[in-house]
Amino acid sequence: MKKLMLTTALATSLIASAALAELKVSGALEVTLGSGEEPATGAKTNQGTTIGYENNINFSGGTKLDNGMEVKVTSGLEDSSIGDQSIHFIAGNTTVYVGTDQNGGGLDDGQSVPVVANAIEDGNKGLGVSYAGNKGTIHNDDVIGLIQKFGGGTISLAYAPKVGNAGKADSNPAGVAKTGSGMAIGYSGTFEGLGVLASRTVRDTDSLDAKEITATNIGLSYNFGNVTVGAQQHTVDDSNNGTDFTAGGEAKSTSIGAVFAASDAISVGVQVGKFEQNTSGKVDEDTVSLTVGYNLGGATITAQYTDVENKGGTAGTDGEAIELRIKQAY
Repeated sequence: MKKLMLTTALATSLIASAALAELKVSGALEVTLGSGEEPATGAKTNQGTTIGYENNINFSGGTKLDNGMEVKVTSGLEDSSIGDQSIHFIAGNTTVYVGTDQNGGGLDDGQSVPVVANAIEDGNKGLGVSYAGNKGTIHNDDVIGLIQKFGGGTISLAYAPKVGNAGKADSNPAGVAKTGSGMAIGYSGTFEGLGVLASRTVRDTDSLDAKEITATNIGLSYNFGNVTVGAQQHTVDDSNNGTDFTAGGEAKSTSIGAVFAASDAISVGVQVGKFEQNTSGKVDEDTVSLTVGYNLGGATITAQYTDVENKGGTAGTDGEAIELRIKQAY
């Protein structure tokens, strides 16, 4: 009995010593009211007005290890599902981590174009645009990564041993389909107000046939006074749609945008996006998004209008949508 009690006490002591010294809980509730058309070449059908919700709860904590390193743990719930999770080991300016949807602080799918609320791909309310600034990346996958900060910015390196199965294997490789791997490297820095972002990703398609697609992301942003402007180009080689392998194919997403802070509470933004693919018979898809936001201090209200022409690369397939959004952080 004494031996059992001693063993239990030792185990409890070990667990206690490894517990996080600090735990933070934060989150947000987002409510949307929107209406959009079904893009078409002729008469358009309105998809109807809908109310939507998005819930986010984030847990984070950290402690200092006996060797002087710092450890940080994060876990997030998005609409009751784990959206991202990670464990970071930090020593000075160097961080080694394992996580889902982390990828070096988002360098491989980072965005240089400023927005008031959502980017085009997230705020088009049912238009289903093809434009996206993160096609062909591994930002949603389980990765092992390295982040190195220095005087000129940050360099990030991430490796995904299996793409397309984020957070599902649970130490059971046989429990998920066999897929390829992915590697990403990125850089971000700011020089006299000029933000620079560059990354490259090599990603196998979701199989073991070694058919690779590569994504190159380059962006610039600049802030002067109440105005922030940005431009970005994201190119995926050996793919026509930015996802599936096609030898010699190319998919390109180009975007420019600006945000004007009219006051401490009111901001106005515009984003223009173009999606190009070298598939026969396809034309360029053009999308414009206009957003007005009002910050109530903790809660934000935005109105976003989006217009798409040649949706999906089909000539004359046009549509419009509008979305009202209330977001309350806690």
